[in-house]
Amino acid sequence: MGTVRGTDAGSRARPRWRIVAALGVAALVALLAVGAWLVRVESKQLTWQSLLNATYTTSITPRGAALRDGTFEAEAAPGSASKITVRLADIAAFGDLDGNLAPDAAVVLVSSGGGSGTFVELAAVRNERGAAQPVTTVLLGDRILVREVRIEGKRILVRLRARGATDPFSLRTREISRHYALDGNSLVLLDESEAEVQSTPAEDYVYRPERLDVVVGSSRSVDGSLAPGQIASYVVHGRAGEILDLIARSDFDNAVLSVSGLTDGMTLVSRREYATQRSLVLPSAQDYSVKVVSVAGYRLPYVLQVQLRAASQAAAPTIRPSEAPLPSRTPSPLPTPSGAAGLVERPLVQASESAVAFARSRAPIWGVAIVVPSRGLVFAENADTQVPVASIVKALVLLVVLEQ
Repeated sequence: MGTVRGTDAGSRARPRWRIVAALGVAALVALLAVGAWLVRVESKQLTWQSLLNATYTTSITPRGAALRDGTFEAEAAPGSASKITVRLADIAAFGDLDGNLAPDAAVVLVSSGGGSGTFVELAAVRNERGAAQPVTTVLLGDRILVREVRIEGKRILVRLRARGATDPFSLRTREISRHYALDGNSLVLLDESEAEVQSTPAEDYVYRPERLDVVVGSSRSVDGSLAPGQIASYVVHGRAGEILDLIARSDFDNAVLSVSGLTDGMTLVSRREYATQRSLVLPSAQDYSVKVVSVAGYRLPYVLQVQLRAASQAAAPTIRPSEAPLPSRTPSPLPTPSGAAGLVERPLVQASESAVAFARSRAPIWGVAIVVPSRGLVFAENADTQVPVASIVKALVLLVVLEQ
């Protein structure tokens, strides 16, 4: 009987331990989930300003190109007129690349060494507590078009268009998709696929701005989604002094604003400011173009909030910068030369024997004239027939002006 009772007790104990173990596992999973959520909350987000002012290594700048507002420029060689340029393109993706749950970035750089090539490269950027830390770059191609950049499962998807083997430079008929992964400090190509470029419907090229009727004291919200590089256009009417409040919400602030007047053409917000919210005092009564521009490398959902407020006495409308006034004072004329005018011609040998020796060693198809107005002298060699009088007069006028 005792053995039976012991067996029954053990049978009843095992389910209890299973329940306790299950609860422990559930608690651990919940704890890890909360920890991951806290890491995401506490980690700072990379901003476009940090990406625009980071230092990147590229194929033509292996020592690094320190971007300023998205651009780097340097001489291709000492004293050379050719320039090396590196520019950050308006397309990026954000997500975890190294497994620490902080959202990193994948950006596109366009560089040129002064020749005919335009090199497009993919850069991986680590998120160091909100600071952009570029890790490495990989060349995507020469004069290709990047259509999409996305981070999924710590992998970077890049979709680009390139020329076929027999295509001219202006035509790109091949669409290539590649997956990259960050392995230490290197980007590794995982796979690649290729297909023909599909025709784009004609309606995709039609400009259809949407009018938003917003009365003073009210607001309106619109939403949508944008493909990489796509623009949503809206029109809002406002009067001078009224305040237009705009907020564009999207993942990683990848939907930025552009605002301009449709009558006067004045730009109030440029897309290069990467602004996601603005309060604008309207300078005049007119229709205003409000655009939401996607700088994401993937289809981006967005929400645009528009509010119009009454004119504030404390706020003055933005005035177009006035042109600089013209000088009101008439410049005084130069004094009229006095005395006898004239020049004395001397042989060039009196100015330079070496110049004469050089001139006489050449065929007599050109002449030399050195004019010194302050001394009233012209040193000449073979100038009477080879140097036109008009050219000498021009040289005299120029030299006199320079000496004043």
